[in-house]
Amino acid sequence: MRAPVWDDSLKCGIAEIDAEHKQLIEAMNDLYIACYINPAPDDIRAFTDRLIEATRSHFAHEEAEMRRSRHPDLKGHQAEHRELLRDVTAIRDRCTERLDATSAQHLLDHLRNWLIVHIQTYDRTLASAPPAGGPAESGH
Repeated sequence: MRAPVWDDSLKCGIAEIDAEHKQLIEAMNDLYIACYINPAPDDIRAFTDRLIEATRSHFAHEEAEMRRSRHPDLKGHQAEHRELLRDVTAIRDRCTERLDATSAQHLLDHLRNWLIVHIQTYDRTLASAPPAGGPAESGH
């Protein structure tokens, strides 16, 4: 498994969101290093928790931007976000006794593959989507 790399193919066209995506890639690289260069279980757990929290925070910001701009697919986007957080949290929680390099790698592979596809498909619509026309959707 290669460490994820930030490049222009991952830009969605909104500077703040792009910066957060870049930070998520950097957090994935920190976890990658913890898994392969220095696989200490406590470090792996800390980097995994940090990555999940950074992802959760990013999703909250992205959804707030979508509400503000009345993005027409807010609910679909929120469902994608919930599904990923549910998946990566379940992977982490299955390893509550000891999160080792193998289980962290499974989480990293899942998150990396999901994030890249998500950015290159869903998030690219953020900068170009026409407003839904009605009141901002709350997603609640």
